[in-house]
Amino acid sequence: MRKSLFFGSSLALLVLICLRLHSRFHPGRFQVTFFDVGQGDSALLLFPEGKTILVDAGGGFKGSDLGTRELFPELARMGILHLDFAFLTHPDWDHAYGLHGILQELSVGELWLNSAFTKLDPPNPLLVSLLAKARLRGTRVRGFSSPSDFETQGVRMHVIPLHGEGKTNDESLVLFVEFAGCTAFFSGDIEAPAERELAGFKLPHALLLKVAHHGSKTSSTETFLRWAFPRWAVISVGARNHYGHPSPIVLQRLSAHGIRTFRTDFHGYVRFSFSPEGKVECETAMGSCGVAYCKPP
Repeated sequence: MRKSLFFGSSLALLVLICLRLHSRFHPGRFQVTFFDVGQGDSALLLFPEGKTILVDAGGGFKGSDLGTRELFPELARMGILHLDFAFLTHPDWDHAYGLHGILQELSVGELWLNSAFTKLDPPNPLLVSLLAKARLRGTRVRGFSSPSDFETQGVRMHVIPLHGEGKTNDESLVLFVEFAGCTAFFSGDIEAPAERELAGFKLPHALLLKVAHHGSKTSSTETFLRWAFPRWAVISVGARNHYGHPSPIVLQRLSAHGIRTFRTDFHGYVRFSFSPEGKVECETAMGSCGVAYCKPP
């Protein structure tokens, strides 16, 4: 009896491990997951051969950050205990504070940020503490002062540090990725001035857009939406937040452009899985949200 119980438990554990490994290392796919972190931002980019980028890590409050409470357990469930890159769009509390827990709980290869934030006078206290923890944990800190392009595992990345003339939101470090004809744009908290700056860059349309600044009416202008021309959009936002995000004006703009919009306060996590053929499978905490193609098959 004990042997059969042991065998059954061992088999169940093996199946669980196999499912996690399959979820993480599904061959050839590029996956983007937007986590539900309340009134904050966090998204995981999982590359076809297993490399990882975490874009922001949500907020929390002193002594209890979302990196520790929410993201670490979810990443561990996915079989991820190491991040190749942590990408900080800007050092606002709701994007950056959770990195404390991420740096504490996981090994992180590099922390990327706009180098302008390391030169603030006076310094940003949250950023100072994060940089100190990164160095203590052996994480390389990499600042960007000009646009840079990278290609790895079939994914091309465009990293763009913006120049917001001292306004943190408009100095966000933004990320544009391309894979198999599929494109995605991670916009941080940029507002109208930064959106105008971005319009000067020659990039393909972003089929998937992380809506800037939680759907604030100061972002997602008509000009920007015509430039980005997304098919799908994700708004990372807290339920019944006191900012009134997302703005009804922004929701109306997205609808008028025919953009299918997901909200983490309603859909929970949102995941897009891109195949080498450009096939897109969409999933949320509520179930499947369909299959599409970045380009006609």
